[in-house]
Amino acid sequence: MLDTETNPRVENRAVRKLVLYILGVVLISAAMLAVNTGMIFALSQGVTTLLPEWTGIRQPIQMLIFLGPVLLLYLEWYLWDVITSGRAPSRGN
Repeated sequence: MLDTETNPRVENRAVRKLVLYILGVVLISAAMLAVNTGMIFALSQGVTTLLPEWTGIRQPIQMLIFLGPVLLLYLEWYLWDVITSGRAPSRGN
């Protein structure tokens, strides 16, 4: 027979750890998004300075500024997962 009741102290401690973990992930993600945005913005400013004669460059640069930091954040968390899990990513075979 399984004991389905949990100790309230154990449950409260688990909830507290989960909340702290989620808060940590949110804070780290926000910091990484800020750094990623700065890098992408600096890169885009450099590109527009080097290529001012390209007439259609502004729209792709704006899209890069919007999507770039989020894509970098995804890649950073993916790499963190691969590094911490100790296994290689699957190759889709």
